[in-house]
Amino acid sequence: MEVDLVANNLRKSPQSLTKLLNQIHNDPDSRYLALWRLGALGNRGVEPSKVLTTLQRYSQDSNQQIRFWAVEGLAMLGTEESIDPLLSILAHDPAKQIRERAATNLARSGMLTGEQRLTAVPQLLNLLDDDSVDIETQNLIYAACKPSPAPLSARIPKPGVNGGPITTSRKSLTTFPKNLITV
Repeated sequence: MEVDLVANNLRKSPQSLTKLLNQIHNDPDSRYLALWRLGALGNRGVEPSKVLTTLQRYSQDSNQQIRFWAVEGLAMLGTEESIDPLLSILAHDPAKQIRERAATNLARSGMLTGEQRLTAVPQLLNLLDDDSVDIETQNLIYAACKPSPAPLSARIPKPGVNGGPITTSRKSLTTFPKNLITV
């Protein structure tokens, strides 16, 4: 995310926010990625409430692709306030692909923390009681409620634990010639 913002000359500033808002409003060809970048910029503390309002507005657009990228922007924003719009999109968007992205972003992608994701679980369970939610969406809700797999770092065996390799101490590395390894 940081690399993309830097590569596109988007500093963590109100001027970058204005630049993205102009792209979103005036340049249909740049609108899609600009919505994602807008969420990333808001995640970095640049006017997140303004970012949220903009992303919510575009998540209601008639164009499915625009809604898709607005959902991705909401996931990148990753604030407590972005959870309710994602839940609403999951429950009510007419396009299955958009509902899938909302469910996936609530469950395991985007910038939401584990604690934030857990706050969505009661609302997800309430959606299962909603008679207006179709079976496909119910399946997405069930999938969103499943625990995420452990991060890769938690799955790598620790040295000497559960068959993990035992590493040598840093001190023993100093016996190698100085030009081959930095100590």
